[in-house]
Amino acid sequence: MKRFIFILFFLKLGLTNELSEFSTDYCSVVPDKTILGEDLKTCCLIHDAYYWMGGSVFERKLADRIFKKCLEKDANKVLARTMYEAVRRAGAPIWNASWKWGYGWSGEREDYQRLNKSERFLAMSLLLKTDLLSESQKKEIIKIRKLNSRYIFR
Repeated sequence: MKRFIFILFFLKLGLTNELSEFSTDYCSVVPDKTILGEDLKTCCLIHDAYYWMGGSVFERKLADRIFKKCLEKDANKVLARTMYEAVRRAGAPIWNASWKWGYGWSGEREDYQRLNKSERFLAMSLLLKTDLLSESQKKEIIKIRKLNSRYIFR
């Protein structure tokens, strides 16, 4: 019996390091374009990359602020504020939703667990392989994550 519990414990630990390939539903339950024709897809795609990867509370706040700034630029301030408030409430990892913070990870990962160095490397490797993001989008995400790691990994 002890051996069985020991094996289950290590299996559970191993699940926290499983990261699926990057996937996106773009703007989830919101249309990808406004009725005025403003395209939201790019902002939502980049935001999904951050949410897929997950990480600390600080990183989620930053991802949501980047999302808001992008929407202000590509659409308008009213829509940006509305969508920002929506993701702040509906994107929390406590919700069992396909768009929750850290949705790329399988297993019993803690809600706001920061990524260790090997998990960050895995996430960055998978992002670099995806065809869903342009090269400039990949570089921007990696640059911001590297800047954050200075504050997160001390």
